[in-house]
Amino acid sequence: MQDNPDVTLAVKKFDNTLLAVTKLATEHEGKDWIDPDTNIPTPDFVKMDRLLNKAIKEHQEVISLLNGEVD
Repeated sequence: MQDNPDVTLAVKKFDNTLLAVTKLATEHEGKDWIDPDTNIPTPDFVKMDRLLNKAIKEHQEVISLLNGEVD
C-alpha cells in the first residue's frame, strides 16, 4: 500500500489533538473538573469536552480514509 497524504495528514491532526488532551489532563491533575460549590463545569472541563469531541471526529476521519484504501 502506498502512502496516502490525506491519511498522513488526518493521522497527524488526530495525534496533535490527543497530545493536547494529554497535556490538559496532566495540567489539570488533582483538580476538580466540576466546581464543587456551583456544580458548574470548569473552563478546563469545557475545553476537554471540545478536544475529546474533536478527537472523535478526527478518528472517524482516519478510519474512513483507511477504509477507502482497502480494496
